Amino acid sequence: MNRTTQENTVNEIQLGAGVLDPQLTRTTVVPDPVPLRRRLLAIASVVSPLALAAQYALDPTGLLPRDDATVLLEAIAEDPGQYVAATVVYLVAMVTMLAWALTLYAALRDRAPRLAATAATMLSVAAVGGGGFAGLRLVAASFVEDGQVVPGAQHIWSQLQEGPVFVVLGPMMLMAITGTLVAGIAMVVARRDVTVWAAPLYLAGFVLGSGEFAVGVSVVGGVLQAGAVLLIARQAVRR
Repeated sequence: MNRTTQENTVNEIQLGAGVLDPQLTRTTVVPDPVPLRRRLLAIASVVSPLALAAQYALDPTGLLPRDDATVLLEAIAEDPGQYVAATVVYLVAMVTMLAWALTLYAALRDRAPRLAATAATMLSVAAVGGGGFAGLRLVAASFVEDGQVVPGAQHIWSQLQEGPVFVVLGPMMLMAITGTLVAGIAMVVARRDVTVWAAPLYLAGFVLGSGEFAVGVSVVGGVLQAGAVLLIARQAVRR
């Protein structure tokens, strides 16, 4: 072998020396973290029916603002402090209902966009109306002093019941009924995402927790509805 051939052989051996074979790089896909805002809305959504159930248990009167003025005010006078506490809890239920409306739409907008939007809008209107009634309940609590109804308060409350305040707030509160029915239909449409149990739990809980039954039944209704809301909230967080 001549010198030229030896040099070519050495160059061929040295070419690529120390170069490693290409390695495959694994790319790990990290899921996007769930926004804190969405988590907080989901938690608040579950609080809404639970707070509504709690206010039924706390309310010493067991009456609604539309009930007879004399009977209502005299019942409040027996324990005004607890009535105020129940009203505050009721207000919390109404405020968190807005979070529930947003969560409902976020969870069902792919499967039932129109139904979800309609239900969310109606429930939001009902929440605003409920907040108005919470204010009226606080007004009613101010009509009692030292365990007695302030003179003339019954007449004032009767006037409120027949006046524009109840005329405006009443239909807004009725939106809770239609909004709940539409929400139940949307849950049926989206049952593959939120399970078939969401709709019957939600509707049954609403009926039982309407305040038209005994306190124990109303509390059970709130708990049932909270279970359905939890199913929807989980779907909204997963999105």
